[in-house]
Amino acid sequence: MYDNRQQASDAIRSVADRLSDMQRGEARQRIKAKEESQEKYRLARSSLQHRYRTDQAALLAERTWTCAYCKGVLAPTVYDDPINEGHVYVIQRDHCGCSGETDALRREREQAKKGLRDFSSAEWVIGLSRTGLTDWLTGATFDTFDAQDTTQAEPLRVSRSYCADLLKGELGSHPWLVLWGQYGTGKTHLSAAILHEALANGKTCRFRVWPQWLEQLQATFDGVGNSSQVVEDLKSGQVVVIDDIDKQHPTKSGWAEEKLYTALNHRYNTGKPTILTFNRPPVEMTPWLGPAVVDRIIERSYACVEFTGASHRSGRQW
Repeated sequence: MYDNRQQASDAIRSVADRLSDMQRGEARQRIKAKEESQEKYRLARSSLQHRYRTDQAALLAERTWTCAYCKGVLAPTVYDDPINEGHVYVIQRDHCGCSGETDALRREREQAKKGLRDFSSAEWVIGLSRTGLTDWLTGATFDTFDAQDTTQAEPLRVSRSYCADLLKGELGSHPWLVLWGQYGTGKTHLSAAILHEALANGKTCRFRVWPQWLEQLQATFDGVGNSSQVVEDLKSGQVVVIDDIDKQHPTKSGWAEEKLYTALNHRYNTGKPTILTFNRPPVEMTPWLGPAVVDRIIERSYACVEFTGASHRSGRQW
């Protein structure tokens, strides 16, 4: 009887000791996780302060986006740090608050309650708008690309291959992709599809239409915005698409060609993935881009893909 009681007591003490060890281990893990979180926050704050002091325009451009619903430009808010003199907080606006966005989010909540749709879709549209993928481009994915005939198979294959290597970090010294060819054959759609995948994998992306970008740049000379911030917008994105470059001639205004060269040369030097679309062959783009830019495009290109066939929009063969 005594032995049984002793064995039971020893077993209880053994279980209690193991539980105590587990609790101490969990406490140590919580402390370690808290310290790691604090260190991560400290490094992030330090990095933000450094970027704000050395490259303020790039930081602000990175956190500025356009609402998909009202088209308003949403710049981040900058606050002075009340504790650390000379430090700031740069707070990106996550939502516009306009009636269009508010109504869309309300509809999503109501439908989610009924089990009709995933509430994340409206949030995803807002995320796409920060990238520049608005209107029909919100649905421009690989799955929705309509390969009408065999002429579309190779552009689709190369775009998927580029996207896969991009996400794996295996583009190496050729991180640029050139999509050129006939009107309406899917260049814009496939470039947007790549950004959809990159954005879903946490990359900072930019989709910019060249004529619109020029208009935004031109407006800064009339006192609307900051030209450095507009240029930094193209420099800062991890993955950037510049669409329809040959729709407007930059060399008619020396400043436009200079600004484009500044942005693309930065991306060339830093090896950042860049996707360019136009209708002419790359070697014929010199009047639009200048020989220095064209030379860099050819050197850095993962592929120069020609799009042929009939237009998806009109069905015509141009």
